[in-house]
Amino acid sequence: MNTTLIGPILATIGAFLLAVEMLMIRKATVSGKSFDAVLASIWINSLIFIPALFIFHGLEFQLTTTAIIVFALSSIFGTVLGRIVFYLSTKKIGASLTAPISQANLLVATIFSILVIGETITEGHFFGILILLAGVAVVSYEINSDGEGSGFQLDSRLILPLTTMLFFGLSTPLFEIGLNEGTPLLAGFALKSVVALFAVSTFSIYKGFSPVRPFKSSEKKIYLYAAIAQTIGYFLGFSALYYSRVVVVAPFQNIQPFFVLLLSFIFLGNLEEITPKIIIGAALTIGGAITIGFFM
Repeated sequence: MNTTLIGPILATIGAFLLAVEMLMIRKATVSGKSFDAVLASIWINSLIFIPALFIFHGLEFQLTTTAIIVFALSSIFGTVLGRIVFYLSTKKIGASLTAPISQANLLVATIFSILVIGETITEGHFFGILILLAGVAVVSYEINSDGEGSGFQLDSRLILPLTTMLFFGLSTPLFEIGLNEGTPLLAGFALKSVVALFAVSTFSIYKGFSPVRPFKSSEKKIYLYAAIAQTIGYFLGFSALYYSRVVVVAPFQNIQPFFVLLLSFIFLGNLEEITPKIIIGAALTIGGAITIGFFM
C-alpha cells in the first residue's frame, strides 16, 4: 500500500469509531452524567496505553523536556477540558449539532500549525477554511433558531461546541510537536493518559465521589463500550500523524460529522432530530475539511 494513503485511512477509521463513541455517550447521558463518561474514557485510555508502552518500548521513552510539556498541555486541553465540554455539549444539545461545530477544530489546529509549527497555507487551503466556516455558521443558525426560523441571535448553547472546537484544535498540533521530538506514539498517549487521570481523579476526590463511580453506575456497559471505541479511534487518528502532516490528517478526522448524522438517523431517531440545515452544515464542514486536505 502507498504509505501516503495510510494516514488518511487511519484517520477515517478513527473518525468512524469516534462517531460510534459519540452516539453511545448521547444514549448513556440521557440518564447518566457526562463527567462519568469522561472518567470512564480516561480510565480505559490509561489501562490500555500505559501497559502497551512498557510492552513495546520498555523504559526507552525518549521523553525530552519539551515533549513532556507539550504532551501534558495536549492532555489538559484535549483529553480533560475538551472531552468534558464535548460530552456536556452532546448531552445538552445533541450529537448531530455538536459534531459539525466541534469538529471544525481544524480551523484552530491549522492556524496553530501555521503560526507555531511553520506549516504553509495555499489559496485552496484558504478556500476550504471558508467552506468549513460556512458549515459551522449554518449549524450555529440552527441551534439559535431551534428550527423555527427566528433568525440568528447569540445563544449560550453555542459556547459548548465552540469551546470544544478550541480545546481540540489546540490539542492536535501540540501532540504533533511532542512526536517531532522523537517520542514514541504510545509514550505520548501514555503520558497524556497519566496527566488526565491524575487531573480528573483529583477533581473527583475533591468533589467527594469515587473516581471509579462510572463503573458502578447503571450505564457502566455503555460507558465501557464508548470508552473502548474512543480509545481505538483516538489512537488511529493520532497514529495517522506519523504518516501525514496535521493539515492532511485533520480533514479526514473531521469526516466524523457524516458518520454521526448517519448513525444518529439509524439508531437515535427518538433523541436526535436531523433537519435539512444540520445536513447542509455538516456537508459544508466535511467539504471544507476535504478541500483543505486536497490542496495541501
